[in-house]
Amino acid sequence: MKRDMVRQSYSGIDIVSEALHFAPMEYGTYEATLAHIHRVEEHEGKAFRARIRVLRYEGVPAAPMPGKGSRIEYSFADLVEASLGLRMAEIGLPPTRIAMLIGRLRDDYPDWIERVTVLGSETGEDVFLCFFPNGPGPIFSSDDIFFHLDIGGRVLAYLRKEEGYFNLVINCTTLIRNCREALRATS
Repeated sequence: MKRDMVRQSYSGIDIVSEALHFAPMEYGTYEATLAHIHRVEEHEGKAFRARIRVLRYEGVPAAPMPGKGSRIEYSFADLVEASLGLRMAEIGLPPTRIAMLIGRLRDDYPDWIERVTVLGSETGEDVFLCFFPNGPGPIFSSDDIFFHLDIGGRVLAYLRKEEGYFNLVINCTTLIRNCREALRATS
């Protein structure tokens, strides 16, 4: 683990925050850390590994897939993406939709993990990732989705309550904190 200072600028404000940069991890550490984050019991291990594998085949995280026998190094961002995908799976989203949502998030906000970290440290409040459909219908079945990073949960009061809308709100500050703590505990 290497500590250094990261300077980032969001909304025209120059922010200096301490960030932890973890060394790349091999699959065993990656899997053990995810199991720790999601409190997987020993008897649930096989099913949990299958969920990780299915998400991986769908592209979550976006780490390369070189084939059997090759070593893959996973980054902290890969760990956070996989944990986000597993959280989405826990509420019943299918892997293809999870991959679509995370892929769109990755494309629209390639620095979302850093942005959440900096915004949270600047304000001292939790940052929520909100997925909103632009209309009613199946759960995130179209590309008509937009994302919002919300500081302190202010947008939670304005979520659409009309029938047929499905809004997904995830506390990313907690998600990233859990990933950091679990990685420290399993490394």
